[in-house]
Amino acid sequence: MPNFFKSQLLSFLLLLTCSCDFLSKNDALVTQKSHETWRNQHLVYTKHSRCRMECRNISEEEVTYILHRGTVNLTKSKEDDTLNGHCPSYALEGITKDGQQVRIVFGACEDVTKVITAIDLKEDYPCSCK
Repeated sequence: MPNFFKSQLLSFLLLLTCSCDFLSKNDALVTQKSHETWRNQHLVYTKHSRCRMECRNISEEEVTYILHRGTVNLTKSKEDDTLNGHCPSYALEGITKDGQQVRIVFGACEDVTKVITAIDLKEDYPCSCK
């Protein structure tokens, strides 16, 4: 009987692992499809993003570079933020041409893409943005 339970447990764990892998790949595909739609829209910078970019020496060119070449961090993204009346937001991360490791948060709105904030992941800047 113990071998039967071991076999069932092993089968269950294998099924669970495959299911989790499938779901995470499926989430990435959904995000990638939606990313394709909004990454080509007109960019609108919020007052907060402008302040953070200036403070952290992140240019518009670098923001655009990350928009097109960055990796979506699903943990820091809020695809379901529409419940709060906001556009879904996506945190894209990457390394700029001058070597900064950054996270740029974009709002995927209906007609425009908003740049919400810009973060340097390696260096902490004393910004006074509200």
